[in-house]
Amino acid sequence: RAFHVVAVAGAPAAGKGTICDGIKKRYGLVHISPGQILRDHVQNQTDLGKQVAKFVASGKLVPNGLIIDIIKHRLSRPDVVARG
Repeated sequence: RAFHVVAVAGAPAAGKGTICDGIKKRYGLVHISPGQILRDHVQNQTDLGKQVAKFVASGKLVPNGLIIDIIKHRLSRPDVVARG
């Protein structure tokens, strides 16, 4: 089964979310925002969120391996599998 990947990059507050909302609505795709996933985890104080909060509080970037793991997990969810 073919799938679609659209990557949108830009500076903070550049309108990436707005662009992605339009793409999502027009093509029925799923919007995956690693930053939003991390913010949700921090807000909900999950184990992952606590790890992320430590990096942010110390002014460090969240390690790539952790970001890759959350994206892999998100890509395995039923809505992504169904609508890619």
